[in-house]
Amino acid sequence: MTKTNRYWYEQIIRRILDVNADVLFIVDEIGLSDFPGVKNALLKKYSDIIPYENEIKLRILLKRKEISIIIRFRDEKDIPYQMLSSYALVTLDTDIVFPLLDRKVISEQSMDSYQAVYELYIDEIRDNVFERLSEEKTREFIDKVLMMSDIVHTERINVLRSTIEELLEHPVSGINDWIGNCGMIAEAWGELLFLIDTIDSTFPLEDLRERMNMKFVNEVRDYYDDTIYSSNLPVQWNVIERIRRDEGQKNAVICFDCMGFEEWNVLKEYLEDLEDIKFEIGHTLAIIPTETNFSRTTLFSGIPPRKILETGLANSVETRYEKRLFKYTLSKYGISDHDVYYQRATSSDDLDIPFDSFQDYEWLGIVFTFMDTLS
Repeated sequence: MTKTNRYWYEQIIRRILDVNADVLFIVDEIGLSDFPGVKNALLKKYSDIIPYENEIKLRILLKRKEISIIIRFRDEKDIPYQMLSSYALVTLDTDIVFPLLDRKVISEQSMDSYQAVYELYIDEIRDNVFERLSEEKTREFIDKVLMMSDIVHTERINVLRSTIEELLEHPVSGINDWIGNCGMIAEAWGELLFLIDTIDSTFPLEDLRERMNMKFVNEVRDYYDDTIYSSNLPVQWNVIERIRRDEGQKNAVICFDCMGFEEWNVLKEYLEDLEDIKFEIGHTLAIIPTETNFSRTTLFSGIPPRKILETGLANSVETRYEKRLFKYTLSKYGISDHDVYYQRATSSDDLDIPFDSFQDYEWLGIVFTFMDTLS
């Protein structure tokens, strides 16, 4: 298989950037513009990529002066009819990159595998096939690619390294931007380490690790103190507030003690094999230091460490007060004690109620410690 020095998504980027417009509408059903390589390239020209919510919010947004933005729609039918002739529109789909593959089949695949598919597509399909492959033939072709798992993983590793490089160069413009940037770097770094372990390979990472550490230390000096005095930030003591839903919606805070993003990828892969689960991954800034007593107690109490003692419910910031503080914080939202379940367990086998009983509670707080034990 020929190794190309081009990425599959370059054609997506070119299709968008060839349109010279300050405000651009894109129809992107499967989220091609969310892929890091695409998104990072677009944000060099446009200030933001904003998912469409409703017409009122869109009109308010478009009234701003001197904006340079992309509005992303999942379906062209969502675009207000009277705006269709007023703004440039680009429709994104896999035909831009893989016009000879069945669109349904390729859209079902993870975009992380697209580079490997692209490599073989160039070798075997692009110049040798003259009509679109059937669904069956496309699946056979995709299966052939996916059998080369090391190729897929290696390509993803290269993409992740490039993503981290770009994020390290990203100029931070405020505390929210800093936390978001740190989160994306941590997520990419965790997946990078996971994939390197998966294929049992070695990649030179020391320089990248050193640059990440230096950037983080410098930015902690600049921004961390401000987190203590700011509200509604994506920080550890705001997790309960940020996931809290409308009345009647059940919630769970499940903590895997000692888990980083690398271990998360192991757990995520395991869960995906068990069930058809969709994940929305977000980032919050951990309390520093990330020592368990401070970190976990802050998570379940929803209170910064300096304020925990002020509640009168704890003599010190320690995990033995988690349950009490968890219920105290939820009581402020009208959740009674008997509607809250909290337990620490080594694994699910140690829980003192069956899974079916979880539905009897409004809130769950569960700490699994098996990762801490393994480490």
